[in-house]
Amino acid sequence: MKGGLNQSIGVTFDSIDASDIRKVKFIFRQVKNMNGAIKKEEEYDASDESSSVELIDGMFIVPFSLEDSYLFRQNTPFYMDTKIFLNDTDNNPETEIVELYMNQTLFRKEEAYE
Repeated sequence: MKGGLNQSIGVTFDSIDASDIRKVKFIFRQVKNMNGAIKKEEEYDASDESSSVELIDGMFIVPFSLEDSYLFRQNTPFYMDTKIFLNDTDNNPETEIVELYMNQTLFRKEEAYE
């Protein structure tokens, strides 16, 4: 990802059919531990058409706005974790923490809107 841009992150789960998912919570932290502040949080809810996260052809599209990109240090990794809620069960499948990277931009925040 590059700082200073409107973009999105496409997420799929290899061993889970997206049609079996009722809800997914996505959290993003600068550091890979529970004590770091949550910098961004998004949710997909199959029963809510106004969910910020869309499901398109089995892929969850997580929006990442220009403002969101400035929440993370540039040229530094940050981390995404997910919690999945399946239809017809209270079990949550295990998912891995994913390392992402925010590339540098030369645009200052106020210049990115021009």
